[in-house]
Amino acid sequence: MTSEDASTAALLALTAKLSFPRRTGTPGNSRARDIIAGELRASGYEVVEEPFWYLPRRVQVPSLALATCSIWTTFGIFAVTWFSAMNQSWLLPFLGACLLFALFVQHSMPVRWRMRSTGDVSSPLPRGARWGTNIVARIGGSSPRDDSASFQLVLAAHHDSLSLAYPPALNIFIILCNTVGVLLCGTLAIVIGLVHALSGSVNPWSRLFVALSSLVACCTLVAKLLNTRSNNSPGAVDNATGCAVLLELARALKRNPDPLRFPETRLVFFDAEEAGLWGSCFHAARLDHWLRGGTKRHACFISIDEAGGKGPLVASGAFGFPVVTRPPHDPALDGFVESLLRAGARRGTTTWMPYPASDHAPFAAIGVPSTWISHACTVAHSPRDTMGEVSAAHMAAIFKALLGFVKAEKKEETWG
Repeated sequence: MTSEDASTAALLALTAKLSFPRRTGTPGNSRARDIIAGELRASGYEVVEEPFWYLPRRVQVPSLALATCSIWTTFGIFAVTWFSAMNQSWLLPFLGACLLFALFVQHSMPVRWRMRSTGDVSSPLPRGARWGTNIVARIGGSSPRDDSASFQLVLAAHHDSLSLAYPPALNIFIILCNTVGVLLCGTLAIVIGLVHALSGSVNPWSRLFVALSSLVACCTLVAKLLNTRSNNSPGAVDNATGCAVLLELARALKRNPDPLRFPETRLVFFDAEEAGLWGSCFHAARLDHWLRGGTKRHACFISIDEAGGKGPLVASGAFGFPVVTRPPHDPALDGFVESLLRAGARRGTTTWMPYPASDHAPFAAIGVPSTWISHACTVAHSPRDTMGEVSAAHMAAIFKALLGFVKAEKKEETWG
């Protein structure tokens, strides 16, 4: 058996060991943490558990604001554009502005709100808080508690799992329809109201269109609220495969302790990603504090998610509403992503797809060059996410690329 075959077999074995329901706060989640910590200790690493609390209710404010504005605007627009006299059209710009503002808040604020809505065991525990635990290990150096390095490469994967009532494709479709419906509804409401105020008349078809868009926004919002969560997904692809890649990477680097590209490389296994990116928000807040503690401190972040999916390779940058942006550049990180994408191009690669809902978002929000590496998976968040859906070849490709990136020649200190 070649070394590559042995690594592939080890990746599959680690994935199988973690393929069981692992929703945050359940016994399965604790069992997964014990397995990950045990594997790291068996490889010779010091492991630090990073417990944190989070407040899910506090960041529900943007969603509740959007829900309230969507329902209010839907009924208001129907009343003003369809049933009532047009002398009430002054309400339309007001309703549309409220709806667009609620949409902006929902898409722009959650990451920052989450970072302010977490804390560690040393801070007072607020009412309604829930607990999660990240796992941290350091490759090279002495201890994950040591913050003396000038540069940190953070390699991460979330270890929790979740099952949703809707299949992934339907869930994405509903979210997109809701966002587009709200955006059209708010914009058209403002335009129609202003046009009527200036000209005194509005095309009836435009009123029908805005009324239908408001109905779409409201119906998809209700559909989102009915998308219940449970703990019956084994989470093999999402994200036992990502955890397996990092665990096998730790083993490989311990067997061959070559010089690392970066002064410090940390492995972090996030909890509560499926509950709202809470583990990554907590760690990003701590990293932000570390970055502010020195003028020459820098960091770089890579999230491995669904490494063993059977779909095309995807690399995602940051996402901000209403403008799509890439996170700050790092030449080494950009080169790694581009080489990985070239290697996977024959499988139909998507490059730098803006995707907000994963662990790279909090790090991009604090100005850290970040990326999210994944293979598309059609069975994520469902009971069908089992070992039969895992692509060993895709896992091995990401593992090999990541190993080469971490072990490359040491990065030159070129920052001011």
